[in-house]
Amino acid sequence: MARRHPRSRRRQTHLESDLATEFDATVLHNKVYEDIGGDDELAKYCDALAAAEDARDIHEGPDGRSERWESMDDACQRFEAESRRRAREVAAEACATIIDEGDEWTDVWDDADIEETQQEAREWLAENTETADRLGLPEEVDG
Repeated sequence: MARRHPRSRRRQTHLESDLATEFDATVLHNKVYEDIGGDDELAKYCDALAAAEDARDIHEGPDGRSERWESMDDACQRFEAESRRRAREVAAEACATIIDEGDEWTDVWDDADIEETQQEAREWLAENTETADRLGLPEEVDG
């Protein structure tokens, strides 16, 4: 893997923690954390944001912020929004995986843990219908 800007990696780690803490069930918390941390598309958005921030900072001088700074700041805001959006998509995909495949994980987790996790995944998807719809998740998965 290519070397990443430290700010990019920190941002992805922050998104991992942020989204994972939305889940109480250990199975789902861990799945969301791992999937967000390993998502290459999200990594690219975080990398682009770090590069845009560096470019923006070039145009902030002692006399204030230039027109280019404003333009670069707009780009930073768009990359930030896309990063958050992608992290939520990864969380939704993790929920769908838990719902679809969780019954097969009883060699590691007991049935009650899996049922609790699947219910929490359904509830999260029902509360985040825009993300579920954007991903085209079937109705039986998204609540």
